[in-house]
Amino acid sequence: MKHPYGQYRRIVKELRGPYTQQEAALAAGVSTDLIQDWEAGRTRPKKPALRKLIDHYVTWCRHFERNPEPTRTRAITLMLGADDQDDQPANPGKEA
Repeated sequence: MKHPYGQYRRIVKELRGPYTQQEAALAAGVSTDLIQDWEAGRTRPKKPALRKLIDHYVTWCRHFERNPEPTRTRAITLMLGADDQDDQPANPGKEA
C-alpha cells in the first residue's frame, strides 16, 4: 500500500538523527504518535513542527561537527513545496 505522504518518511527519520521518536516529538512540540505517523507516511508534518525538527537536527549536527546541509536542504525543499491546503492529516483526529 502506498502511503499518501511517503516522501516525508525518510526525511523525518533523517531529521530525527540519533534521537528516539519520543525525543524528536519533544523537540518538535508534537506527540510521539505523530512522529510515528510521519515516519510511516500516514500524515505529514505541518510547517511549524517541521521547522522545529530541522532546527533540532542542525543543532545536533553542529554540536558533533557534522554537515547538516544535505538533509536540511531536502527538508526545506519538501516544506516549501507543500501545499498549505493539503496540510490536513490523512488520519482524522490526529494533528501535527
